[in-house]
This record gives sequence, C-alpha cells and structure tokens, in this order.
Amino acid sequence: MSNIQSVPAIPIRDDPLQNAQWKNWFLQLTRNVNGTWGVANGGTGINIYVIGDLIYASATQILSRLADVATKQVLVSGGVGVAPAWSASPTLSGNLSVEGNTTLGDASADTLTINAGTWTYGSNWTATRAVGAAPAGATFFQQLNTTFSGDAGGTTDGRSLLVANTISGSNSAIRARAMQFACTILATAGTVTNADGISGALNLNNAASVTNAAAVSGQITITSTGNVSTGFVFSAQAPSLTSTGAFTTLAGFRAANLGHATLVTNALGFDAANMTVSGTLTASFRSAQNTGTGAWGFLHTGTANNAFNGDVRIGSSIAPTVALDVTGTALISGQVRVSSTTGISAAGTVQGNATALTTVCNGITTAAAGSGVRLRAGSTGEWQTVYNGGANAVNVYPPSGANINQLAANVPHILATNTACQFSFFSSTLIIGILSN
Repeated sequence: MSNIQSVPAIPIRDDPLQNAQWKNWFLQLTRNVNGTWGVANGGTGINIYVIGDLIYASATQILSRLADVATKQVLVSGGVGVAPAWSASPTLSGNLSVEGNTTLGDASADTLTINAGTWTYGSNWTATRAVGAAPAGATFFQQLNTTFSGDAGGTTDGRSLLVANTISGSNSAIRARAMQFACTILATAGTVTNADGISGALNLNNAASVTNAAAVSGQITITSTGNVSTGFVFSAQAPSLTSTGAFTTLAGFRAANLGHATLVTNALGFDAANMTVSGTLTASFRSAQNTGTGAWGFLHTGTANNAFNGDVRIGSSIAPTVALDVTGTALISGQVRVSSTTGISAAGTVQGNATALTTVCNGITTAAAGSGVRLRAGSTGEWQTVYNGGANAVNVYPPSGANINQLAANVPHILATNTACQFSFFSSTLIIGILSN
C-alpha cells in the first residue's frame, strides 16, 4: 500500500461525499489496498481466521492466532512475557470469588483437589448432590480421601476429616455442634437392613503395630474457666417419633460380636478404665431405671459367669461394708455353699502357734494332746464352725483380744472329740459358741 495522499482539507460546511477532493482520496485508498495489513499499519498480519480463534501478541510487534479447543477449558496466563494457553486443570493464585450457583464436575468421576491452605466460606452453605435413582447392587458414597504416599519422620497426627466450629462473644446457644450427620430414608417399600447416622470404619492395612485403634473416638477438652454441668463424651438422645412407625427394640449402645476364634485375644463389649475425680461419685456404670414390668437395671441373659472384684451391695445405693452386703430380705432358691477345709491337724500349745482356721467350715482329723486351733478375725454376723474328729480334745482359741462365751480374752474353748461347735461373732471381740449334741 503506497502513494496515498494525505486527507484533503475541506470546509466544515461542505458534504465530504460531494467534494471532488474527498472523492478522489477515497478512490486512491480503495485502489491501493491489497494483501494483508501488517501490525505497523494497524493490521494483524494474519489473513486466515476460524471460529473461536483469539489474537494475542506472541512477540514484540507480532500478533498470533490462538486456536479454539474442546469445551470445559479456560484461558490461563503463562506469566509476564509468556503466551497464554488453554487449560482443563488450571492453577489459581490469590482469591477466587464465585457468586450464584456453581457446579464442580459432572456425573462422571471428576476430582476436585484442594491443596494445603485455607478454604473460607460463608456462615451458611449447603453442598447438594442429586444423582437420581440409587444404583442397584452397588456401593455409592460421598467421600473425603486423604492419601499420604510416605512419611517425613517424627510424629504425625493424620485426620481424614477435621471439622471445627468456633463460637465467640456472648452467646446463649441452644446447640453448638462440631459436626452433625443426618441420613433421611424415604423408601416406601422393601427393607432397609442397616441405617446408620454415623458409621465409623478403621481399616488397618499395615504391617506396623498399632497401640490403640478406635473406629470412633470422642474427647471433651476444657481450656478456660467455664463450667460444664454434665459432660457426655457419647450421648444417646431420646428418639423423635412423629409418625406411626415404632421400634421393636431400641438400644442406646450395642456391641456386636467383637471376637474371633484365632485373631482376637481378648474382647470387651464395654471397657471403663479407672477414673479419678474430686467429688464423691465415680461409677463405671450407672442406671436410673425404676421398677416396672420387664424393667431391669442390669440384665444378663447369657450363660457366662459374672465376677465382681470388690464389695457388692444389693438393695440400696449405700456403700457395702463386706464382700456381699444385702439390705432387705434375701431369697435363695438354691443351696448356700461356704468355704470348707478338712484334714486339719491341730498344733501348738498356745494361741500364737495354734493352727489358723481360714474357712467357714473346718474339720480336724489329727489332734495331739494339748494341741489347738485359732479362729480367724471376724466382724459382727460372721461365724466359723469347727468339728473335732481327732483322738484328743482340742483347744479352740479366739483371735487375739477376743472372748469366747464367758471366758476371758484369749482363753481357749476346749472342744471334745467327735464334737462340733459353731462360733458366731456378736462383735469383733465377742464370740458365742453353740455346741452340737
């Protein structure tokens, strides 16, 4: 393009299209335009375009064409001095603000990755997914996965999901919840075998040893001066029944069969460690169940033995004073068995070296002349029975400091051969002996 004269000047009152000089200038412009205009002349230097092309500066005074690509890609800056490019997986720096409804991914197995940092969201937000009919015979879930390919050494605190709500200021909150799960079942027919509000699963697929493993673990931490009236690490709330559906059995806590024939050494359905408090009540298990038809404070329907390592009281909540302390009337349908020892040899000649009797029923078979036995120390209501089947009379001594019948302290009762005597403790120092016929 050359030899184009400068734009002619015409009086402002004249019509340019009727001025001869302007007509001649336009004709020259048309006759001298051919080929591709370069950037220096205000053009692009490009003579071929297709739908979707974008023009960008690929170098100084050079424009290039960026071809269109498949859908679901965005234009990403390559940095200062670098050409932009389309990307289906862009990396953004800084803050991204999105208003209105936003869809991430589609029906396929797309992945949303959030790297280390802080994800800030509003006070109220809802994540909703509508997928249509549940797939038949398949497992479907919304899942948060954290995968560590290795370790950097030291102690690691790994958590698949951490949800923390902070409420500050002066608040009177009806409920403050770190996390709430709700599963709503709207099935109109069929049977739902298991419905879990929260289901915890711990997969131990490792060769290293694990000291403590808990599928669900709870802890309450107080770091300030506010008091808690009652703290429940795990709490079973009363059911909310708003229809005609009813429970056949409702359990606040249930332990399934935790055992295994070869791989589980010990199984504990409920395990409470030793607890230390500053008050007067420490109970590993407490029931406030009142009497009624079919009402039990504790009900054991299995056939396993029961062991209580400690004193037991039945009939009141007052602390027991002996191994089995019964308040009220005890009805025993079977036989009452007490400890018994036979084949005892009387020994010694004084209280200190006489044979000590340790059981309730005691049978002497060997009795040298002048030998003796000694009752154990007892409390009010206890007793010991002694039978002398030996060849000589036996001196039955009380425990140190006690009296038998009208005898002085520490003086023995002489038990004839082939004779029994029941020694009942009216107190720890007064013992009454009742002889057999």
